[in-house]
Amino acid sequence: MRYLIKILGLILVICFYNNAIGQIHNENYSKERMYLQTDKTTYLAGELSWFKIYNTDAFTNSPSEISKIAYIELLDNNNTSVLQEKIALHGGTGNGSLFFPKNLTSGTYILRAYSNWMKNEGEAVFFEKPISIYNTKMGVEANNSWRLKKQENNYSKNEGLQIDLILNKTYSTRDKIAIVLNVQDQSGKPTAANLSMSVYKIDGLQEVDSLNITNYLSQPSNTVVESIKFLPEYTGHLITGTILNSTTQKPISEAFVYCSVPGTNTQFKTSLSDRNGNFKFEMPNLYNEGKIIVQADNEYSQISKIIIDNPFLNRTKINSLLIGDSISKALLLDRHINIEVQDYFTKAKQVSLRTYNFDTSSFYYKADRTYLLDNFVRFSTLEEVVREYVTPISLTKNKGVFVMNVYDEEQKQFFENTPLVMLNGVPIFNVNKLMEYDPLRIKKLDVIMRTYYYGNTSFSGVINFITYDGKIEDETLIPTSSIFDYDGLQKERNFYTPIYESTEQKETSLPDFRTTLQWIPNIDIPASGSKTLTIFSSDIPGKYIISIQGINNEGKTGSSLIPFEVKTK
Repeated sequence: MRYLIKILGLILVICFYNNAIGQIHNENYSKERMYLQTDKTTYLAGELSWFKIYNTDAFTNSPSEISKIAYIELLDNNNTSVLQEKIALHGGTGNGSLFFPKNLTSGTYILRAYSNWMKNEGEAVFFEKPISIYNTKMGVEANNSWRLKKQENNYSKNEGLQIDLILNKTYSTRDKIAIVLNVQDQSGKPTAANLSMSVYKIDGLQEVDSLNITNYLSQPSNTVVESIKFLPEYTGHLITGTILNSTTQKPISEAFVYCSVPGTNTQFKTSLSDRNGNFKFEMPNLYNEGKIIVQADNEYSQISKIIIDNPFLNRTKINSLLIGDSISKALLLDRHINIEVQDYFTKAKQVSLRTYNFDTSSFYYKADRTYLLDNFVRFSTLEEVVREYVTPISLTKNKGVFVMNVYDEEQKQFFENTPLVMLNGVPIFNVNKLMEYDPLRIKKLDVIMRTYYYGNTSFSGVINFITYDGKIEDETLIPTSSIFDYDGLQKERNFYTPIYESTEQKETSLPDFRTTLQWIPNIDIPASGSKTLTIFSSDIPGKYIISIQGINNEGKTGSSLIPFEVKTK
C-alpha cells in the first residue's frame, strides 16, 4: 500500500509537470539512488566483471519500486562509452556482468549506473566507480604504469544492519568453506535482508575494495529538478523517438508508429506521435537479438523518417583518476596465465545463461484460428496456401496488387478495411512481396477474426505468419531504414564454480585457477537472520577476502569484510 500511494503520487507529479519549465520541489519528487557492488576492482582484458545493483529511494534508502531498468556503462578516460548494458530490476535490485574485450586498452575506466528517472537530476547523482583494466597482450610496463588514486570517503558509517560471518581463518586448496551468516538490526534482533557476496584474492594487483553500500548511500540528496524530461520506466524499458517528414524534416503529428521485435516470442507495440512527432513504446521483457523494427503506418511509411533516441546519457565530468605507480610484471603474468588456463578448460560453463520464465504468448494472446501448415498439403506459393484452406481470409488481386481481407466473425461478413498483416509480429505493408515468401519456412498462421483494439488504435482483423525460426531474413519485406540496431535487456550469466565434496572431485586433473572464488548476487536472508553458504577454494593459494553487502526492506544497509587464507596442501 505504501508503494501504491507513492506511485500514484508520482504519476500526479508527472502529469502536472510534464511540460513544466519551473522548479519542482524536492518534497514532491521521489528520487532514486543507485549503488553497485562489483566482484572486485582490478581486471584483465578478456575477463568478466560481475555486479549487483541496489536501486533505492533517496530519502528512505528502502528498495525503489519506480524503475525497472538500470543503465550500466563502462567509460574510458575520454568519457567514451566502450560497453553499455540494460539490466532488469525487480524489487529494487538487479544483477549482471560485463565482458571486457581482449582488445581493450589498459587504463582506468568508470563504471556508471543510473535509471531513466535519475536522468532528470543529471549525472551528478549517477553511481560511478573507478576500476582498473590491464591488457597484458598489449603490454604493461612495470615502472611506467598507473594505479587508481586512493579514494577517500568522507561520509560517516552508520550501518543499520550488523552482518557477522563465522568461518575458519585458514583452508587448504580445493577445500570446502562453510560460511555462517548472521544478520541483525541496530537493536540486535535478527532480520531478513537481501545481500550480495564476492570472494576474491587480494595481492599487489587487487587490493581490498573499501567502497560499501552504507557509506555510498549516506551521501546527501540535495539536487533540484527543474523539469521532468525523462519518464520513469515503471513497467519496462521505454523506447522513444521522433517521426519526421523525410522531405521537409518537419515532425509528423498523429501518426501511428509500430515497434516490433523479431523472434518466436512476438513483441509488438503501437504509439501515436504527438505534435512534436515524438512517440514512445513500453517494452517489458525486451530480451531481443540486437534488432528492433520501427515503422510508420502505411499512410506515412513511404514519406517518413524515424529517429530512435539513445537511452544512454553522455558523460561530461573531467577524469583525474590516474597516479604513477609500479606494477609487478610477475603478478600480471600470473593473473594472465590463471585466466587463460581457466578459460581454456571451463569457458563453456562460464557462458551459461539463466533460464527466463516470462509470458511468451503473442501480443494478441490467442488467435481465433490457427493453421499449422504441416497438417495440410504443402503448396509451392503462399498465395495457394491462403486460397486453398485459410477460409477466413479473402485474397484478391486488383491491377496487379494483392489485397487481403479478414472475415468478421461477429458481423458475419468480410471487413471492408484491410487487416494488420504481419510476419513474425512485424507489420508487412507490401502484400505482393509477402506472397513471394517461401511457404515452406512458415510454421503456422494466426488469424484474428474481429476488430482488434490494441493500445490507441484498432485493426480490422490480424493475420500473422510465423516462421520456424522467428527471423526475417528477406530485407525486401522491410525497408532497411526501419531496422535499428538496438540491444534489449542483458540475459543474466550464471557464475561458474566447481564443487569439491568428494575425494574423486578433489583429485580431478582439471586445473582450477580461479582467483574470484565465488560471486553470489542474491542471498535472501530469512526472518531468522541466519543462513549458511558453501564455497570452494581453488588451486591458487594466498590471502582472500569475503565482501558481503546488502539491504533490508526498511532501507537499513550493512556490509562486512572478512579475510581468510588458502594454503597449499
